[in-house]
Amino acid sequence: MTSVVPLGSYARHVHTVRTLAAGQNNIDTLSAQLTSGKKSTDLRGFGPDAERLLKLRTEAVNRQAFITAIDNVAARVKAADLVLNRLDDIARDMSSTSFMPINPGPVRIDPPVDNDPDKMQVTVNEERSEFRVNAKYTVTAVPASASGTYDITLHDGLGGRATATLNLDSVPPGDGLNHTFEIAGGPGEGALVNLTFDNLISASSSSFEVSWPETEVTKTRVETYLTEIRNLLNEKVGDRFLFAGSRYSTEPVGDLTAQKQVTRVTLDGSVGRAGDLYQLTVDGNNYNYVTTGLEPSLSAIASNLASQVINTSPALPITVTTANGVITLSGQTVDDTFDVDGSVLGGPTFVDVFSTPVATQAASPTQVQISETTLSGTAVDIGDTYKMKVSIGDPLDPFNAKYYMDNPNAPRTRPVYEEFEVEYTITYDDFHNNGINSVTAVAAQLATVVNATQPPLPVTATATAGTGLITLTGTTNDVAFTAEPSVVDGKLSNTLTVATLPPDITSLTTPRIVNEPDLPFYDNDWAPNATSEKAWDTAKVRIDDSLVIDYGIASTNETFQTLIQAFRYARAAVEQPGNYNEFIEDARQLFIGAKDDLRAMAGKNASDLGTMEITRDAHTNAKLAVANQLADIEGIDQTDVSVRLSSAITTQEAAYTVTARTQQLQLINYIA
Repeated sequence: MTSVVPLGSYARHVHTVRTLAAGQNNIDTLSAQLTSGKKSTDLRGFGPDAERLLKLRTEAVNRQAFITAIDNVAARVKAADLVLNRLDDIARDMSSTSFMPINPGPVRIDPPVDNDPDKMQVTVNEERSEFRVNAKYTVTAVPASASGTYDITLHDGLGGRATATLNLDSVPPGDGLNHTFEIAGGPGEGALVNLTFDNLISASSSSFEVSWPETEVTKTRVETYLTEIRNLLNEKVGDRFLFAGSRYSTEPVGDLTAQKQVTRVTLDGSVGRAGDLYQLTVDGNNYNYVTTGLEPSLSAIASNLASQVINTSPALPITVTTANGVITLSGQTVDDTFDVDGSVLGGPTFVDVFSTPVATQAASPTQVQISETTLSGTAVDIGDTYKMKVSIGDPLDPFNAKYYMDNPNAPRTRPVYEEFEVEYTITYDDFHNNGINSVTAVAAQLATVVNATQPPLPVTATATAGTGLITLTGTTNDVAFTAEPSVVDGKLSNTLTVATLPPDITSLTTPRIVNEPDLPFYDNDWAPNATSEKAWDTAKVRIDDSLVIDYGIASTNETFQTLIQAFRYARAAVEQPGNYNEFIEDARQLFIGAKDDLRAMAGKNASDLGTMEITRDAHTNAKLAVANQLADIEGIDQTDVSVRLSSAITTQEAAYTVTARTQQLQLINYIA
């Protein structure tokens, strides 16, 4: 009997502990349910509903994943929709005649600026001329070797030239003809420039500018739109570029207006002048050349300046070539831009002069008249013209009528009034090869011309070697003559013209539509023969178990290429207004095609967005239904659980109280 009592006490103790633990577990379970709002956080708490609960939870997660994917992609699709609609607006604008006129408008020719109107005056005959590009034209005239003829050069500063030798015997020219020059070379090639020389008596120059004011509006619009298109195709949503294919962090489109800079420096004027300072500045680097007067051509001067540019240290990113007095500076890439400026400062000038002729022997019945004049100076130059005018008789009584009336017995042998004039112009060959580069040599050459003139002059000329003295001797006794020598300075003010060429027409209009994996020229990763499959990748998204949408659009898309090609044709039209009609219709047709394709793309994009929104709504509704089913399985009645929890806490507290008192019970208290 002694062992039964302790064993019974232990059993009661274990029972008490288990009762208290069960009560506490019940409280913990009810508290967790009240806190979480769910019956259990352990699948075992759901019994036979556990498997169904797992399926519902998986479906809810999948539905939410689809909704999140759709929300992320929808932002990109909406941004693409805005871009496509804006591009469609641009294509529609440019396909209309109000934004892109069917013709370039009237050409504007500024009145020619004559360097020395007393020597040369030029008129441009607009109705007989056909121009190609905006340009500043320069006309230079140098007397040729034949009397009364001039070597005319016309250049546009862009590398185009035209030359001709014109016969303009009278002063001012009285041939009544217009003269047409056809430009060869450069972007203005093929231009026909019809000129009238209202005055031309010596070497001189003139210039005039040609432009199409109305095309400047279209040109500005084209360049503005190209800049906007670049920004649109480089649209970034979140951390990725929208049209970059799978190159998410790479800006896909470069400068759509960029081209390699090509600047031409055109030298113009005469050679054989000493002391002219040619100055050229390229990107802050200064280059100078002073003429010696022995240069064989303008090309020699241009070559010297070009060599200085080429030998710059450190080297400039510029390719330099020269030909026919034109220096061409070309950037090596579209990013190589540079400033060019230049001028010519003329050297000191000296004017050759004839002294006033003095008669050293008067004409008489027994002797001829002899007169002397001396040519002096140091300004002998190519193009200088030296004239000798000789007249006999009385200009106030040309037929001697008054003389015979006053002297009725005089023999009727007096000559009628008559003028004779000869001239000599220094040619390039004379100056460089025949040694006629001083006043003494010129005096000798002029005397030779006087003596060789047919019909003969009433005088002969003799040049005294080494002095510049010319002696004129009459050919008939008792016939007086008057000599009037003169010098027309043929010096031509040399010029240096700087002009940047418009975009190359061939490169602008050469078809450039490419297919995968080639890159269009405007892609930032473009290089000769470069390819990139990533640039052509289009984004996809799974929005349901059995539905994948290909929503991405790459900047390499053919529609974008067509739109940009249309702008290239439009730019070609405004950059070469003389060929405007040749390019503008092609541009318009490309704009129309791009507009139709952009609308189709926008339609698909909107359809994709609509499908996404419908699918997202379906997922949202399905997720709500799943949530309701989960609530039925997992959910609790807050009031019921609260009441049960309160009751359980009360019961547990009572149990603890009873247990505590039992542990304190003594035999004497029990007997009492």
